[in-house]
Amino acid sequence: SQEEALFIRRIVDFWNEGDLLLTKNHIEEFLLENPDNSYEEELHLLLGEIALKNGSFKEALEEYESLESPELIEHTLLHRLECLMETKNYSEILSLSEKHANTFAETDLEKHESKQFFEAIALFALGKFSTENPEKYLEKAEKELSALIGSSKEQQIIKPLSELYSFSKKPEKAVKLFLEMSE
Repeated sequence: SQEEALFIRRIVDFWNEGDLLLTKNHIEEFLLENPDNSYEEELHLLLGEIALKNGSFKEALEEYESLESPELIEHTLLHRLECLMETKNYSEILSLSEKHANTFAETDLEKHESKQFFEAIALFALGKFSTENPEKYLEKAEKELSALIGSSKEQQIIKPLSELYSFSKKPEKAVKLFLEMSE
């Protein structure tokens, strides 16, 4: 209807102006007044983005998890992984990453590397805090982090990889890494 279209237009205008609170309020009002609308998933996506920008990671996850469209699920994958990392839900990172193992692999190398980075950091965290077979996680984390040397994530992996070497009692590898990176 024209009224719906006008409401959506106002939401888009508020979003483009960067007024997140007004955008959120209008989306919530629209969803209450129009429970059966054709924009529902896109509006939940926007609510998730607003929550993420505001640091409300659990709220963002809830919005992202309500999505059903494969395109929107793929579009939000890195944001979901970020939210899971911020909430320290490392096992869920591995599960989600495994479920979307081939996402971005052939279409967007930088996003694929970002996904690998989240997975590697989750493996390292699980290795540090696991009481059952931490070596398994640490070995996988080392492999994943090492694979990102020379990638778009190289600067981000230096610290966790050196911490991993230190934690795994491999100081010679940490020193070698720092020497290689300083060249």
